[in-house]
Amino acid sequence: MALYEIHVTSKDHIGMNFLENVIELANKGATQKEGTIPMMRFPFNAKMVIETEDEPEASPHMRVFNMSEGAREISIIKPEAATGFSFDLGTKTKMTKEDIDALEWKEFKDACKAAGFGGRDRAQMTKKLLEFQESQE
Repeated sequence: MALYEIHVTSKDHIGMNFLENVIELANKGATQKEGTIPMMRFPFNAKMVIETEDEPEASPHMRVFNMSEGAREISIIKPEAATGFSFDLGTKTKMTKEDIDALEWKEFKDACKAAGFGGRDRAQMTKKLLEFQESQE
């Protein structure tokens, strides 16, 4: 059994995704991290802990830290899936420019962060993200 700390955030202003994530984690046995207070206005966030044998899956809205291994963060992009960059965690195909343009700002920033860069100019960051995907082929 390993102890995990999960930082849950939201992608929508009304917090439905946040609430769904918290409920899903609570159903699996996660509890609010002792000594923390959730932020109940946008951007919603809460810290939860769970002790389990199955490693929780990280996503752009759930950062997962393995506390049994010295707070090592679990990456969104798994090493075995590194054959091509994919922000849509359910597929192993790369994103097109249209897919990238359709992302909300937070999801877009998370994709750029996963690729190893940041910024404020969406057009320039989109270009870098497409170049990153090409370099991964």
